[in-house]
Amino acid sequence: MRSARFTALVLACLILSGLLAAGASGAIVPSPNVYNKELARELPELGPLPCPQWLMPGYRLFYDVFYYDQEDRVSETSLLVIDVKGRGKDYVLTVSKSARVDEDYILGSFGPESHEVVDHTGVGEAWISLEALRGDSSPGVKSGLFKLGTFETMAAFDEESRAWMTSVQVSNSLGGSSSADMYYGRDNGLLLLLDIYDYDAQGNYKGGKAVQYSDFAEYDAPWLGYGLSGLYEGRKLEYDYDLVYKDGKKEAGTVTFTVRESQAGWARLAQKFGPGRKEGPETMLLVSEFCTDGLLFWLPREAFGKIGPGDVYFEDTVVGAGVTAGGPADLGVLGKAVSIRFEDGPVIAESYFREEDGIMVKYHRGPTQEEPFDMTFTLKGK
Repeated sequence: MRSARFTALVLACLILSGLLAAGASGAIVPSPNVYNKELARELPELGPLPCPQWLMPGYRLFYDVFYYDQEDRVSETSLLVIDVKGRGKDYVLTVSKSARVDEDYILGSFGPESHEVVDHTGVGEAWISLEALRGDSSPGVKSGLFKLGTFETMAAFDEESRAWMTSVQVSNSLGGSSSADMYYGRDNGLLLLLDIYDYDAQGNYKGGKAVQYSDFAEYDAPWLGYGLSGLYEGRKLEYDYDLVYKDGKKEAGTVTFTVRESQAGWARLAQKFGPGRKEGPETMLLVSEFCTDGLLFWLPREAFGKIGPGDVYFEDTVVGAGVTAGGPADLGVLGKAVSIRFEDGPVIAESYFREEDGIMVKYHRGPTQEEPFDMTFTLKGK
C-alpha cells in the first residue's frame, strides 16, 4: 500500500506540474520554526535535501509535550498533533494543533486555532533528510553537527537505544537563550524527541519542555495522490447556506469560495458570506486532499469507482477522528452523488460529491458539544 501510494504521488506530481504551474501563485517560500531555521543556517546544505520517502500527505503524527518549571517538575502536559497536508518539490506543508491533557490523562478540547508551517524538504517539524546522515561524507556527519549515539531516552524507539542527535541555540523571549536537543530515528529520519531548555539573560535555568513522539495515523483514501486540479486558481463555488444555532435562531444566505492558490494536493480558498449575514472581510481556508472536516470541494473522477459504502479511509483513535464512505445519493436537480462522512474533534460532517464532475454539491455539519450549531451548504446552480 505504501509503495503504491508513493508511486501515485510521483505520477500525480509529474502529470499535474504543467497544469498547475500556470495557476499557482508563485514559488512556495519555506518559513521553518526557529530551531530548524538555525539548524539550516548552520548547515546550508540541509534545506534542499530530499525528505524521507515515507513523508507524504496523509500522515498524522502525535507528540506528547511535557512542560517543566525551573525546578524541572512537570507543570503541564499536552498532546501535539501534526498533519502532513502537502508536499512539493522544494517544500512540505504541515498543520498542527494541540490540546491539554489533565492530571487524569483526559484529553481536553482542541481550540479553533491551528499552526501552519511550510518547511524545506531537508528538515521540518517532524523529520530530517536521511541524505544528511548517510555516510561520513554526508553534510550532517561531515560537519560534526550530528552524532549517532546511544541515549537512554531512545530505548522506547530503537532496540539499541541509538539515534542521531544535534543541538542548536536560539534567542528567546526572556532576553536569554534556549537550547534545543533534537533526536532523529536512524532509519527513518523521524523526529523522536525535542528537548528545550530555557535560560534568562543572566543564564539562569527557567524551565523548558520535552516533545516526544508517541504514535501516528495514516489517511489512505481513493482521492489521495491525484491532486486537486478541479480547484484551479480563480474558480468560484457559490452555495446557499442554512444555519441553526443552539438557541434555535436561524440564518440563511449565500457563501462563496474562490480559489486563490492551487498546488498539487492542496489549495487555498477565500470564503466570503453574502446576503443574509453581515458581510465581513474574506477569510482564507486551506483545503487539502488530507481532509478531515469535509470541506474538500472536489474529488477526481478516478476516485468514484473506488469508493464503496462503509469503506474506512482514516481512523484516529487518539483524537477520535475518522473518514468513512457513505453511499450513493440521488440529490435531484443537483445530480447523483456519493457521500463521505468526516469526523475530527469538534467536527462531524457529511459531504456529497457529484459523480458527473466531482464537485461538492452539498455539505452538512452537525452540532457537537464544542460547536453546537447545525449548518448546511447547497450548491447554487448546476
